[in-house]
Amino acid sequence: MKLIEKEQEEARIRAAKAAAKKHMRKKVEEVEERKEGPKKKLLPPSSNLKKVAEVLKEHSTFLKSIQENRKRKIIPLEENIAKLRYDDIPEALGAVISLEKLCMKIEEERKTEISNLKQKIESFTSTEYSERENLQLKKAKIYFGNKQFLKSIQMKPKEKSLKKFLCMFPKDL
Repeated sequence: MKLIEKEQEEARIRAAKAAAKKHMRKKVEEVEERKEGPKKKLLPPSSNLKKVAEVLKEHSTFLKSIQENRKRKIIPLEENIAKLRYDDIPEALGAVISLEKLCMKIEEERKTEISNLKQKIESFTSTEYSERENLQLKKAKIYFGNKQFLKSIQMKPKEKSLKKFLCMFPKDL
């Protein structure tokens, strides 16, 4: 009887190994396509870039015109400072101080304009990024074979192994 049981056990082991090899051949990887929901039409990436380019063009012309206006204000002040005599120190100092104040004001305005422009561009790029995030690839599915095979290779826990494991630790803990 023991001999027959051993042969049957060996036959089962060979069958399990053959099934495992067959299983490896059947393994297929499937990648699903992107889902496009009817919720919102997505803009192509180039449209947001076009918007950014348009904003930059508008602001570049706007900033050039502002710069020209500022030059018109500063040049007369510089000419007046050059015309002042060295004897008129209080007037020269007043003109220099007013010129410095004007330059500081111009610098602050320029910084605010640049930060506003950065915010506009960041808003366009953040919408672009969020749209790209919304396009999600479906999860890849892997086919491991039929259920019968999976049940045949499933490992069953042994009760004795748990007892052996618990015996290794002292009872004081």
